[in-house]
Amino acid sequence: MHNKALAREFGPLAILLGLTAIASISVYFGSDYIFALENIEVAGDTLQVAVNEEKVPNNLLFFPAEKVKEEILRDNPILGSLELKKKFPHTLIIVAKRREPIAKITLESIVGLIDREGYIVGIDDGTRSLPLISLEPLRVSVGQQVRDESLRAALALIAALPPHYVMRKITRFDRLSIVGKVQETNIIVPQTIDQNHFSSTLQTILERLRIKGTMPTRIDLRFDKP
Repeated sequence: MHNKALAREFGPLAILLGLTAIASISVYFGSDYIFALENIEVAGDTLQVAVNEEKVPNNLLFFPAEKVKEEILRDNPILGSLELKKKFPHTLIIVAKRREPIAKITLESIVGLIDREGYIVGIDDGTRSLPLISLEPLRVSVGQQVRDESLRAALALIAALPPHYVMRKITRFDRLSIVGKVQETNIIVPQTIDQNHFSSTLQTILERLRIKGTMPTRIDLRFDKP
């Protein structure tokens, strides 16, 4: 009697749990067919995005978007941003945007384009009005990141300038410093800098000069008092 009472009480629950488990297993394995990934489309920027399809899971329903996104960005360093969109039942859409250059740079045999983080993002075709960084010629290819200390200082100098100041060219000043040409002013910067402190210092100096209405021929940031 006791066993029959237990069966009446818990029997329907056990059946429900069993059916739920069967349904879940059916959905999981059935989704490999119903939501099989068959197409990968690249939208947005006109880019050639390298995708290792062997590493991309075939199930669009249980798709690990963040993991796949990290792998695509790692394989395509010239991408600045990436978004993955699912178009059910069978298509993955990649919305990609390339890194934006902030300067031209003299390389070993050509002039390249470089972004804020030091990635070579393309070859200069003469259509962009960007400052030229001309230090020691570097042997790097598109997609590679340059970690040269003086180049980092040059990029920080460009990024720190307010929009109404036009940087023309950055060259080497001496063995330990570089110089940027802004209108008729030379800004001398040590190649080893604290980028956050440097940016705020330069902007404070330029704002003070703007208020005075004068611009010197030389600003020397190698010392505490330029």
